[in-house]
This record gives sequence, C-alpha cells and structure tokens, in this order.
Amino acid sequence: MVFFFGFFKAPDIKMSERLHLARGVRIRCPVCAWQPTKHDTWNCNPEGCGHVWNTFDTHGVCPACAREWTSTACLDCGCWSPHDDWYEEDL
Repeated sequence: MVFFFGFFKAPDIKMSERLHLARGVRIRCPVCAWQPTKHDTWNCNPEGCGHVWNTFDTHGVCPACAREWTSTACLDCGCWSPHDDWYEEDL
C-alpha cells in the first residue's frame, strides 16, 4: 500500500484577517515572506499522526494528537522556521 502526503497551497486570502489577529500582526514566512491563506494545510508528519489542518488555526499544535510543532515548513520556499517567527508586526 502506498501513501502520499502532500501540502496544498490555496488562493491568497490573508490568514491574519481570518484569525482576527491584533491590528498590525500578520503571518508570513520569515525566509521568503509568503503569506498562508485559510485554505492552506500542513500534515502532522513525520513522527506525528498524519492529520491535515491549518497549523495557524492552532498555533502549531495538531488538533488530533496534540503534538506541538515548534517549527513550520513554508509551502512556497520549503524552508523550516520556528513557528513563532511567522507572526510579525505589520509596519
């Protein structure tokens, strides 16, 4: 049996607007500045349960197994960065 785990990149809708973050705070990749949308999803793998969800809905905690992801991979550039570094003040 073959399993395929992938990531999905969705149309641009600012995640910070969806999450009602404090005015002036946005979510973006600290390496390439890509901004995730509410439709983008991550996978709780490797060493996780395989659940697919938007990691910014739960601040990096898998809602299925409660694993805390302290780093997040960018769906655009592929680089891993500390999850907290994705939250940035919008100047």
